Amino acid sequence: MSAITPPRLQPESRFTLACFGLIALVGIVAGWGQGNLPQRGPRPAIAQTNCTTPDLALYQAVISDVRQGRDYYDAAHERIPQFGFPISSPLNWRLPTYAWLLSLLPNKCWIQGVLLLLGIAGLWLTFAAERFKLDVFQAAFTTLLMFGVFRWVLDGDAYLAQEVWAGVLIMISVAALRLGESSWKWRALAALAGIAALLFRELALPYCLVAAGLALWQRRYWEAALWGKGLVGFSLLLAWHVLSRGTRASTPVSMPDVFVPACITPGTTGLIVVHNHPSGDPTPSQDDARLTVRLCQAADVLDIGLLDHLIVGDAGRYFSFRENHALKPVTW
Repeated sequence: MSAITPPRLQPESRFTLACFGLIALVGIVAGWGQGNLPQRGPRPAIAQTNCTTPDLALYQAVISDVRQGRDYYDAAHERIPQFGFPISSPLNWRLPTYAWLLSLLPNKCWIQGVLLLLGIAGLWLTFAAERFKLDVFQAAFTTLLMFGVFRWVLDGDAYLAQEVWAGVLIMISVAALRLGESSWKWRALAALAGIAALLFRELALPYCLVAAGLALWQRRYWEAALWGKGLVGFSLLLAWHVLSRGTRASTPVSMPDVFVPACITPGTTGLIVVHNHPSGDPTPSQDDARLTVRLCQAADVLDIGLLDHLIVGDAGRYFSFRENHALKPVTW
């Protein structure tokens, strides 16, 4: 029997690959070491000890706190303002997956080492997947295009960013999908890697939805079910994450969330703000006191009377800022 030779690319395809390769090389050279976010004004004093940007320094501090046994949400609630980010925005509260998993590793060298191994595995899978249809040179050239993802593993402290982990996991998922033409096990790996990327960073959601849709369209129902289970699990984690922001004694509150419904409701002249402490102790914290001041200031601007700010605990206990003379009298 004669050996089967892999099909060769046409000149037009080779030219296209050459163009993409040139773009990739230029991007790698021009972008190397430029992964830091631009600085907006003075950096927080806590982040001035090294050249790490505030966002990456924040992730490193949170991981360290969780490794020492702190609750992720307690640590994030304290650390986010320290590094100059507003705590009221849900976008600054990243999913806790990265802190939970990376805190299991002893130090940042281990974190970067594990990510490096995943990146190498992704490049190898990419080469193996392309080698089924292309010759060695063409497969290697295609793999080179994936180096744009891999180089973030080596670039400074970028390995602390959830986007890098998600990108490497998606690279593994895409390569496994290509290999899945020969074995269902590769497609199972593709789904697991894709869902893992989603749990690191919710921006991977479009990729997971497209992959699940393609599996369903091609009637690979077991694979679509695997993607679907992962998406359901992510949805539950995201819902729990949104409800868990804050600490056991306080929670971030946005003034528009409080006053916009009152402003658009006809006849509203007064407002009572109520929140609970999951710990069961209604004693106000310093954050609660600062929140009350902000509520009073916003109420004065909008000419809406702040009748009371109540904190509810367990066993019928509560704390009233009005009863404790912490609010000025309301005049009509």
